[in-house]
Amino acid sequence: MAGAACEKPAVGQMGEPVVSGDVAFSVTGYDLLYLELDSAGKTVSYSEPVLSLKVKITNKGEAALTYSPTHQTQAMSEATTPLLYADPGAEATLPPATKETIGGVYLEKGRLPGQVSQTKVLQNGESLEDVFLFKVPHEKSAALILSMPPSMSHGNLPALIRVPYQYKEPKGPLVHKAGDVIQAGPASLKVDSAEVAYIETTHSIEGKGYSSTPWLKVTYTVSNPGDKPIKYTPEHDVEGGEGAAVYAGNVTKKRVKLSANASAVGRTTGSVTIEPGKSVTDFELFEIPDKENDSIIFEYPAARMGGSGLVRVSVPYTHSEPQLPKEMQKPDDKKEK
Repeated sequence: MAGAACEKPAVGQMGEPVVSGDVAFSVTGYDLLYLELDSAGKTVSYSEPVLSLKVKITNKGEAALTYSPTHQTQAMSEATTPLLYADPGAEATLPPATKETIGGVYLEKGRLPGQVSQTKVLQNGESLEDVFLFKVPHEKSAALILSMPPSMSHGNLPALIRVPYQYKEPKGPLVHKAGDVIQAGPASLKVDSAEVAYIETTHSIEGKGYSSTPWLKVTYTVSNPGDKPIKYTPEHDVEGGEGAAVYAGNVTKKRVKLSANASAVGRTTGSVTIEPGKSVTDFELFEIPDKENDSIIFEYPAARMGGSGLVRVSVPYTHSEPQLPKEMQKPDDKKEK
């Protein structure tokens, strides 16, 4: 017991293996990320960035090692889960009795690619890499310690790895350019244009007409490059995050919803089948962005054409005041022309 009481934890630096018990732990790098995850076919976005630490785990023992991930564990402890805390300094005793911990991130929905989700068995010399998520530190630069629990190493003490943290711009989801042909599951999507226009409509009672005010019209093409038919289901009036969206600066522009008796001429209604080699051109309608905006981000759920996740496209935008359609012009307006 006296020997165990004097035992000291293994301590090392990021990028080098730190051996504790039967396991070598190595922090191979870190990133700041905005998370966008797939959850049962729906895309889940988290508004706050996270600190993502990649750790290589190698079995150094003769016996097989069972690795059980702890990502679904909300209660964190030094004995059973990874911890991240401020490095108390070179002269301090490790691990410190009091720790300035940085909170772990528990994902209520979705799974992060690269995270180990099931128990795995590592034979002697075998390795795996796992990803651990924490809140972003307040400081722009900080000396941190990642503590890997003895429950993962079959040792008596945690393995401690010093991580020299430096803030960097968080990585966000990929944003394409207008005109790019973007693969989205079995279909491809190409955003053709964004313009301000009065929209021609048909009404079951009032007949043909135009919108009373101009709207932002984003036109795009959905194509089937495969060898099997695909179903395109735009559902232009769907509520919530399952439909298209436009962001102008930091402002989300409202999507235009027509009345139940009206439809926009030339827009797909219901669900259509796109045969191999064929395409459908369609459009979405939004309130007009401000004059200061010279571009918008158009966001479209790939689930509408058989894929998953969100497609984001940066589209050039020029504010304009379109001419009234002839049908909406007053007699005096026509004479002036």
